[in-house]
Order: sequence, then structure tokens, then C-alpha cells
Amino acid sequence: FGDAWWKAAQGASKIVAATDLIAAAKELVRSGVTTPGGVLLYGASAGALTAGNALVLEPELFGGATLHAGLLNATRIAE
Repeated sequence: FGDAWWKAAQGASKIVAATDLIAAAKELVRSGVTTPGGVLLYGASAGALTAGNALVLEPELFGGATLHAGLLNATRIAE
């Protein structure tokens, strides 16, 4: 999505990345590519935060996730 999207999904707006991931997964289901529970997630480092957030927000949409070296407590980033 480019630099503008990346900047818009920073800091307190980080949830934008997860909601966009959810929207993409829902589109895959809507278009018949997969079914609910048929999408698997993989995220490493900051990507694990995005995948973890998506999994928490819409657990029925995903069949599972692998979170590698994930930073799941975003409040600790500055520490």
C-alpha cells in the first residue's frame, strides 16, 4: 500500500494494519478462495503484533497463527 499506508498504521493507529489484514482475509472468504477458519497467519517481529491483533479481533476467521519473535505488548515498545 505504500509509504502513506505504512505511516498511517504507526503508533496508536497500529490497529489499522490488523483491520486491513482482517479485511483481506474476509475478501478471500467472500470471493470463495477459502472458508472461515481456512486462513492461516504468520507474523514475525512487528508482523506478529499485526497477526496477533487480527487473531484476537476475529478468531473465527483464522484457522491458526504462528507468531515468531512477536512483540505482543505494544505498550512496552518504548521501554
